[in-house]
Amino acid sequence: MDFGPRAPDSSRLSYFFQMRTRSVLTAIAVSTATAPTRPPSLTPHLSIGDTLSVVFARTISFKIDGYADYVRRISGTASFLVLDTMPNHLRFDNRYRFDGLLEGREPIEIRDGGRSQCDSAGTCARITDATGLLFNPLQWGEPDALRDGAKWTVRITEPWELGPAGIERVTVLHVDPTSNTVTLEREGQGDGAYAGDRLQIPLQGRDSVSIPVTVIPGRSHWIGHTTFQRGRVISDEILVERPVVVTSDKVGRISGIERQYIVFDAMSTLHAN
Repeated sequence: MDFGPRAPDSSRLSYFFQMRTRSVLTAIAVSTATAPTRPPSLTPHLSIGDTLSVVFARTISFKIDGYADYVRRISGTASFLVLDTMPNHLRFDNRYRFDGLLEGREPIEIRDGGRSQCDSAGTCARITDATGLLFNPLQWGEPDALRDGAKWTVRITEPWELGPAGIERVTVLHVDPTSNTVTLEREGQGDGAYAGDRLQIPLQGRDSVSIPVTVIPGRSHWIGHTTFQRGRVISDEILVERPVVVTSDKVGRISGIERQYIVFDAMSTLHAN
């Protein structure tokens, strides 16, 4: 999920946690058509003045034979004060804090049924984040009905935060119509780079000397469970793994494994900064 304006060091943050710093590759024309009819558990039900708060963490880890693990982590909080509840123009006053990195405040607008987000300057982009505040059909498709055990396939057409373009299978694990809550499982795979992928990392050997290497990614496989209530993400955990080969003139070619995971949970109201 994007939280406010881009950080000055956008390449660093997009690698660590693209929920904050997704690159706006192109400006897009945002549809103003009526949002599609969705099951109640996937449809936002917000009131002006509500504050929605979240806590999140992301880890990126490379395990390369013969070298120390390369690990980067980031975590933080954010709160969203609801300013407008029009279905295709959900507006929020967003306050966020990325511990040890940055904090700030910025109005944002979620449009096109959850597919795109606009900043205070009116610049909009498709939401390619792995998770976020609300249901995103680019990640989950548009189911017209939900029942325990139902399945459908989503074709993800572009690289996203925790994966490449690929095919994803969604399964309904449980529906609770009394609380308008549903838990979904997503599992998919694909080949290629992620959105904001950083394919160069430093390796550290026994002599503590840092060696820059280039990463050649293999096929990615991801799986995760997400609970929605009235369109809001209540809890989300997703893990992606892929084999990699790292190369440089000094180390040659070495095989390894990369994994990334995100935990994103709703929490009681707070001020993010």
